[in-house]
Amino acid sequence: MNNQNEILQKQNDRKMLECQFAARHFYNTAERCSIIAFSCAIVSLSAVFLPKGASSAYSTATYIIPLLLDAISIVYYWRMEVSVSSAAILRNYFDEIVLGLKTATNSNNDICRIKRLIIDATKKNEKEWKVQVTNTGKDTPPGVKDWYQFSQQYTKSDAVFECQKQNCMWNRALSRRRVRNSVVALLLCIILCFICGYLFHVSIPRIILCLFSAILTLSNRLIENIKYIRLSIKIDDICEMLEVSKNNVHIFSLQKLICQRRELNVVESNRIHRKHSKSLSEMYEQITQQDD
Repeated sequence: MNNQNEILQKQNDRKMLECQFAARHFYNTAERCSIIAFSCAIVSLSAVFLPKGASSAYSTATYIIPLLLDAISIVYYWRMEVSVSSAAILRNYFDEIVLGLKTATNSNNDICRIKRLIIDATKKNEKEWKVQVTNTGKDTPPGVKDWYQFSQQYTKSDAVFECQKQNCMWNRALSRRRVRNSVVALLLCIILCFICGYLFHVSIPRIILCLFSAILTLSNRLIENIKYIRLSIKIDDICEMLEVSKNNVHIFSLQKLICQRRELNVVESNRIHRKHSKSLSEMYEQITQQDD
């Protein structure tokens, strides 16, 4: 494990800044793919509300269009998975170097992949890259500089655990907002389904069938979110245990779980992160500062 000074120095090395920028780029790409895939799936399912037409061309279109939208949805879900995988390997590699916690063995192919991903992200987004490597989490827009911040002096194991706690804090804060927004969106969709059903004279059983189909279509997202929540509970439990008594075994176990959670196909909202980054950073700093 690295000590506090090593963490502060290594996290702002050019290669590590590039790594963090690339990770954020691919997570944001994954989020956009997720939104497109989800939207296509919902629009496809809403075809159940289309009125019946007299012409055969219209009837054919009501079948073909949903199928095309389903195909687009599948492609973008696949792109989301690829982007999440890319982002996870980058962020896990960052922690491995900066924190000195080697939780996985990166082969030569893995290292080559990491380098390719960094080059791909930085070369195609040079303007954004220059802003992100200059800005910290307290700036607008938030950047990747000073990723981990310390409000006091920590010993080696305490410094690493402090970084892990910051990871958990950010995840907890952003996921709560994401879940809340998702629940509101789901309720609005259900209400909208019944309103459309009433306006287009669709029977209640057909509406229920449509909602059931939506759940089946989006079941993979539901399963991934359930895994995410369960893993987050395990992570929070280990964090609480380490607050009482620290040992290297549990610190490594915690890091493995954090790495596993990053690999799940669940992404936080970049919009929410940009909006709350400054306030969350300042709040956490105030909480962890030692009283005079």
